[in-house]
Amino acid sequence: MSPGQWTCDRCGVRVHYLPGFEPPSSLPHGWVEVEGDGAEGGSAGAEGRAGAERTAAAELRCLTCRRDQVQADAYAAAAGQGKREQAKAARAALAELNASLPPTSQAKQRKARHRRSKNPGAFGRALTELRRDPNRPNAAVADAAGVGEKTVLRARKRLRAGAQ
Repeated sequence: MSPGQWTCDRCGVRVHYLPGFEPPSSLPHGWVEVEGDGAEGGSAGAEGRAGAERTAAAELRCLTCRRDQVQADAYAAAAGQGKREQAKAARAALAELNASLPPTSQAKQRKARHRRSKNPGAFGRALTELRRDPNRPNAAVADAAGVGEKTVLRARKRLRAGAQ
């Protein structure tokens, strides 16, 4: 395997970079090297090594396989308990794993989009209504556009900034 290419030893998913794009010097986001037994956390220092530089005994795990393993371990640890307790333990283990990962720029963008997308197109409708009659009160514009008054205030601010 050449540098800049990784293959999960459990599921076979492959990550590589197209020619002209600089691959990262470390493993892809969320990937780790584990010792051959498949238990995670075996070689914490190996996380920064890429493709061909890893040891023969170590295996690569993608984020999906890591999540599957954490969930399976949690279910096994709570085997004597009821199904609700097992599910609760699995959710807690997944939350712990997810919290340990640094956020990617894509995750930050998704989170920001999710916050704003409760009323898709609301900002554009508010801008349209304000352009029709900028002297109307915010409540009237909000009713006409089917949006909240905070959205109308943001649209007014944008229009004022664009007019300057």
